[in-house]
Amino acid sequence: MHSLSLLAPNEHAVDTEYTLSHISSSSVDDHPLDSGDVLFRPDLLDLASTSPAEDDKDDDDEEIVQDGTATTPMEHDDTTPAPTRPVTSWPAQTLSKAIVMARLNNEDTSWVHSELSDWDAYIYHPLPNNTHRTTKHAPTIANSRPHDPLQLPRKGRETLAYLTYITQYYDTLPDIMTFLHPHRDGYPRAWHTDAANYSNVASLRSLRLDYVQERGYVNLRCNPAVGCAPPEIQLNRSIQDPDRSTERVFPEAWNELFGAVPFPEVVGAACCAQFAVSRERVWERSWDEYERYRQWVLKTELSDDIAGRVMEYLWHIIFGMEAVDCPNMGECYCNVYGRGCPSRVEATRVIRR
Repeated sequence: MHSLSLLAPNEHAVDTEYTLSHISSSSVDDHPLDSGDVLFRPDLLDLASTSPAEDDKDDDDEEIVQDGTATTPMEHDDTTPAPTRPVTSWPAQTLSKAIVMARLNNEDTSWVHSELSDWDAYIYHPLPNNTHRTTKHAPTIANSRPHDPLQLPRKGRETLAYLTYITQYYDTLPDIMTFLHPHRDGYPRAWHTDAANYSNVASLRSLRLDYVQERGYVNLRCNPAVGCAPPEIQLNRSIQDPDRSTERVFPEAWNELFGAVPFPEVVGAACCAQFAVSRERVWERSWDEYERYRQWVLKTELSDDIAGRVMEYLWHIIFGMEAVDCPNMGECYCNVYGRGCPSRVEATRVIRR
């Protein structure tokens, strides 16, 4: 592990135009976990595998779904039983945890504090007079101390909030971080959330924190239908589709972000930029690297949604996974949420991928 002496927290430069709302889990009463909220509903799998109808998709002020469509189901070996959970190595009650999200001013995120009160919450939102949505020039940089209000331009969708949190709190990160969208539940708004009623509350209540520690990075979506089946970025296509705007700009964006590191021809991960990561995995990259990514989001000439979508298919790579990170869906549900696991506890050790 590298040294953590890059910069003290109050020396990190932050240039933003979102206001940060932070509530610590120690400041509110604990919320009892209701096992009924985390029961697996197989009937949701087919629904969750399909994006909402064109008329139901979010408008420009809301989340943009992938460009291109993924309709071919991924082939999995369903005859092999999914692994059972190992003995937990990290007592969940002792882990520090944080939720990071970006919301619009008209989005209600009070459910985070009331229903996930055992998590610290860092919620960024834009000021009403935001004027930096698409400009390639970053606003004036100002130093900021932890817990001060922050401001972020609306650039790169949720990406800028995610990276700002990491760069601001890099030296004092919690054990586990989850990066979430602001919608609590419901179809079609939360169609990509893998839980009963598409609920982020149910998703986090059933999240296996020991597996996050074990693997380092976990995509909160197990269903491969968008992003994995087939892989979203395929630079080796014989005929390039001009409508695949993310794929078209991907090589140039990769070079701007990672320099001389060769870019992969195929990149795949389940959509849609909701994931959990351990502190140790974040620390495998330096503060300077995350700040470089953040500056790219601020200054790129790519539109808000395209810049965000490029980063959507880079998070798993940034956090140490292979370019195609598409676990078997059954194994993923078992490992990440404890769903559908074989009853024999001695069956198989958790698969680390």
